[in-house]
Order: sequence, then C-alpha cells, then structure tokens
Amino acid sequence: MPGLARGFELLHQLTRDDALRDARAAIDHLRLIGSDRIGMVGLSVGGHLAYLAASEFDLAAAVIVYGGWIPTTGSPSASLSRR
Repeated sequence: MPGLARGFELLHQLTRDDALRDARAAIDHLRLIGSDRIGMVGLSVGGHLAYLAASEFDLAAAVIVYGGWIPTTGSPSASLSRR
C-alpha cells in the first residue's frame, strides 16, 4: 500500500508547531469570515491534532476519536504532558 507508506512518511515530517500554526490560520480565517463558535473533529492522528488545538486555542468544542499518541510516548513526547 504505497499511499499508506507515503502518508506515514509525511506524518513523521509534521511537527506539533506546524500543525498548531495551520490550526491557528484556519481558526483565524473562520473568525475573519464571521464564525464565532468554532470546533474541531479529529480521528486518529486528526484526534491528536484536535486535542492539541483544544489545548492551545479557545474552541467551542472538540471531538477527539481514537486520538493516537496523546498519553503515550509513541511520538517524540506525549502531548498530554503539554498541559
């Protein structure tokens, strides 16, 4: 499955700071166009990113489903330890 392999290759290049920068840009854009209640939904790696965004930004809601690597050290460091 070359697509899966490529996806994980790209995932390992993604940093938390990059992901948070992208989330901040999306949130800022949504607020700019008039959204005042912003939430985020994520599955697996997306759940991890939703957790990170919820820990950093004022979101109205966050749904984290199978948020991989939040409490463990399967990634460079557990994101749960950030807060």
